Amino acid sequence: MTDSRKEAEKLKIAGISEEAENLKMIGSRSKEKRTGITGRQPESNEKIQDARQNQKEEAEMAGSIKITEDISMTASNRKAEEADIAESIRKQLVEMADEKYRKFMSSLTPGKENILGVRIPLLRKLANKILKDDWKSFLINASDTYMEELILQGLVICGCSVSPKEKLDMVAAFVPKIDCWPVCDTFCSSLKLADRNADTYSFPNREMVWFFLQPYFKSEREYDVRFAVVMLLHYISPEYAPLVFDIIDNIKHDGYYARMAVAWVLSMYYVAYPKITIEYLKNNNLDDFTYNKTLQKIIESNRLDKANKDLIRSLKRK
Repeated sequence: MTDSRKEAEKLKIAGISEEAENLKMIGSRSKEKRTGITGRQPESNEKIQDARQNQKEEAEMAGSIKITEDISMTASNRKAEEADIAESIRKQLVEMADEKYRKFMSSLTPGKENILGVRIPLLRKLANKILKDDWKSFLINASDTYMEELILQGLVICGCSVSPKEKLDMVAAFVPKIDCWPVCDTFCSSLKLADRNADTYSFPNREMVWFFLQPYFKSEREYDVRFAVVMLLHYISPEYAPLVFDIIDNIKHDGYYARMAVAWVLSMYYVAYPKITIEYLKNNNLDDFTYNKTLQKIIESNRLDKANKDLIRSLKRK
């Protein structure tokens, strides 16, 4: 084969190879077009992942908004339910009201205009009913409008099952609400925290309650003092007598209901322990009003004989 013919054959073969390469490139581009894959694949994958992440975040945000709305609606519904509980209790109190008893209680608590006239046994029964239900919601939403509503709150606090510390925290929050002797005395008589445990025959919380009461004896608020003094009825014993007499001897509040509470406690001490109490009555720092009221209350007791009453009459200050 001549040189010219050989060169022609090389060019021919080269042309076929070039054409084949062109066809291969065209096929590759068609495939890219069909599949959507190009030479810039990494960038496209990033965009797809970003889009998916954005969709996920939007879905989570939408879910979060819905949860917040659900919580808000639940809280709103619960608040409405709690308000309904308070209103239901109010209606029951109004239905239990006794007009004659209202007039009687009004005569014993001068200046109190917010008395419905519901007897204590009925209030205790209602308190027990509340304690079997959502008593916490009741205390949060209870109204202070009527005297009986305050008494009811006090009974629920006394009857609820919580730790001694929690109970005293609740007592501390309630005491400022006390504004008359029926609320005070019903509360104090029902607060058994300092009493003997029926199962162990011990006084597990007596000392703790004793220290809790101390600041109230020195309060400038009349019903704070009355509350603390009436609570001393849970401490009528020979062991506590010296401590009780010392506290009482240093109470200087001149409020009528504070001083009458002192007279009441001393009269109860005399009935239980006349010998140790008479010694205190012969040597004390009580003002004349409180002292003579103490003697009066002792004489009014049905648990003392004539000889005891005559002795007490002889101690009256002129």
